[in-house]
Amino acid sequence: MIFQIKEIIRIIATVVLVSILMFLVQPNLYSGGVIPISEDVATWVPEKYMTSAVIVLLSAVLPLGLWAFLTGRAKATPRDMGGWALLWWVLLLIPILGVCAGVYLACDASREGTSQDALLSLSGLFVLDILLLFWLPTAMNTPGNLRYGAVPLSLPVRKLIGE
Repeated sequence: MIFQIKEIIRIIATVVLVSILMFLVQPNLYSGGVIPISEDVATWVPEKYMTSAVIVLLSAVLPLGLWAFLTGRAKATPRDMGGWALLWWVLLLIPILGVCAGVYLACDASREGTSQDALLSLSGLFVLDILLLFWLPTAMNTPGNLRYGAVPLSLPVRKLIGE
C-alpha cells in the first residue's frame, strides 16, 4: 500500500489549516475577549497558550506521521485489522497526553502566570485540535485494506469526501 498524491496533499493541507486555527484564530479568542480570562492576556497568550499549542501540535503531528509511514508501507490483510486498530488507539494516547501537558502548562494553579479560567475552554479547543490533526487525517487518508476498519468512523468520513 502506498499513499496517493491526493492523500498526501490532504494530510499536509489539514495540518496547515489546523495550525492556522491553533496559532492565529484560537489565541484571538482569548486576546479579543471572546473567551475571558482573569490573567493578563497580553502575557498569557504568548507565554502559556502558544507554548501549550506547540506541544499539542507536535504531539498530534508526530504520531500522524508515524501512522502514515507505517500504513504506507504495510501489506495488511483484513485479518490484520485488529492489530492496526490497536496501534491507532495506542498512537492516539500521544496527542491525549499532549493535551494534558498543554493544559497543565497553561492552567496549573500552582504555577505563576497560569489561568484557571481557561481550563475548560483550552481543554475543549485542544481536544478539537487533536481530532482535526490526528483523527481526521487518519480517517481520510489511511491507505489500502486499512482504510475502512483501522480508524474509528473512517467509513462515514470516506463517504463524505466521496471515496
